[in-house]
Amino acid sequence: MAPRKPNPTPMLKSTETGSHPPSFPAEDSAPSSPSRSSISARHMSLKQLATLLNRDRNTVMKYLDQGMPAVEKADRDRGAAWVLDSAEAVRWLEERAAKNVADRFGGDLKTVSKEDAERRDAVAKMIIRRS
Repeated sequence: MAPRKPNPTPMLKSTETGSHPPSFPAEDSAPSSPSRSSISARHMSLKQLATLLNRDRNTVMKYLDQGMPAVEKADRDRGAAWVLDSAEAVRWLEERAAKNVADRFGGDLKTVSKEDAERRDAVAKMIIRRS
């Protein structure tokens, strides 16, 4: 008779007799707040963020001068380097790009008339058809 292989995953045993196995939260329950490890994984140096964004380090420095959020600013006296949150940096760049487009094409998009919006929609559809 061949020896039995040990079970790699032990079964959960209940402490009470006749009780049900532990229940797990429903999938549609509210998401938990981000863990410390996931937040710290988003934190990166200036050089790492520049590589992620495919930009030069000096360009990212200009973004910081223009108001891009930073977790911790560099300080040569203390020997501290830049610590940047990649998610916040990308969000800031997206908002900045959207504002630039809005300014370029008529400023405040909330004041566009219905006729002007329809005209812009027609032009966009024509451009898409040509592509």
